[in-house]
Amino acid sequence: MSERFTKRTLTDYVIKRVDANTGGSVAITSTNGTGWGNPPAPDNYLLQEGTEVVLETTNGSTLAGCYVVGVHTPDFASKKGWLWRKSDEDLERSFQEWKAKWEQDKLDRVEKFRAEWEAREEKLPQVYKDRLNRFRAAAGKEEFEKEGWGYELLICELAVLYKASGGEDTDAVNNFAALYGTSGNQHGIAKLMSKHEDHIPEVPSAMAPLTGSADYAK
Repeated sequence: MSERFTKRTLTDYVIKRVDANTGGSVAITSTNGTGWGNPPAPDNYLLQEGTEVVLETTNGSTLAGCYVVGVHTPDFASKKGWLWRKSDEDLERSFQEWKAKWEQDKLDRVEKFRAEWEAREEKLPQVYKDRLNRFRAAAGKEEFEKEGWGYELLICELAVLYKASGGEDTDAVNNFAALYGTSGNQHGIAKLMSKHEDHIPEVPSAMAPLTGSADYAK
């Protein structure tokens, strides 16, 4: 089966600066300020300040290929004549590899922090433990803990702090936020829950706007 090259867009650039050239990878800044890096290629020495290149993108911004004006005469149905080029199959393979690594990284993170998170969860008031267990029951233990445990745990802990502070951003809240790098979304949900503990079971997951799920269930 031949490789496919679909939904491609070509854009002309002039290289303004070669930012790095290590391990065969090149980071480029073009005259319009665009920064990009390309996979290792034997002809990367051709990419110098002032070089005219054409970049090929797909799906809006995914970099798929590059050729040098005046040096390459690319065959648009193949990889011939390009400095480098990725087919649809190459891009899909790279995406699947990235996705698998991303999923594994999430699992590894849970295992790395499991003991700590379990100890912190144990200290929560029961209503917040019930909230986290509701997500486990709806999505499955592994799915929830991979996708939302750490995020929702921080929200519950923030809610406890806001309950004690009357909803104010006290030093205790601010120090906690600085320690864990909490987001505005987490603070908003935490404040809401701290004021309406009787309705915590009804509060959807903090990630619902992104996942489309109120409880991490697919």
